[in-house]
Amino acid sequence: MPGHLPPRRPRPARRRQLHDAACRVERRTQTLGRGPHRERASTRGDSVTLGRLGGVYAALHAGHMVGDYWAQTARAAEVKGKPGRDGRRACATHVATLTATQAAFLAGASLATGEQLNVRRAVLGLAVNAVSHYAIDRRDNGVMPVLCRALRRFGKDDYMRTATGAAHLDQAWHIAWCAITAAIIAGKD
Repeated sequence: MPGHLPPRRPRPARRRQLHDAACRVERRTQTLGRGPHRERASTRGDSVTLGRLGGVYAALHAGHMVGDYWAQTARAAEVKGKPGRDGRRACATHVATLTATQAAFLAGASLATGEQLNVRRAVLGLAVNAVSHYAIDRRDNGVMPVLCRALRRFGKDDYMRTATGAAHLDQAWHIAWCAITAAIIAGKD
């Protein structure tokens, strides 16, 4: 372009001021835990970050909500807590679809973020979650009565008998186990 001048290089004193300012900013960010040393730690395969744990939990919780409500059949919801073979089979079928839904959400989150998860840990975590889900969903034939007896110490012995009490206890149990499962899956190898 005619009349266009190339940008002037800063004078040596000005360059030194810019360099010093950049160094101060870098020191401040390192003090706050956001500097280069933090980036190296978070990209190592053997470390667990709160973000990784939170991402795994979010995928498991979303998969749980879809699997526990949308993927569950009306028959499974009605029969899974009953005694006998039919109750056990209905509950096992529900837990299998729920676990598959959670696995799909976990895989989707992993693909979307590029976060690689250890398959062995994912299988172990999902298995732990499935066992805990089955145990509470068997209702009177599972751990719910034991849980309610334990809650008597906190004045919640009648809570299960209220209109929504059993459902809230059930979901609180599931959400707690989603957190435990997330810690297993996101944990160190």
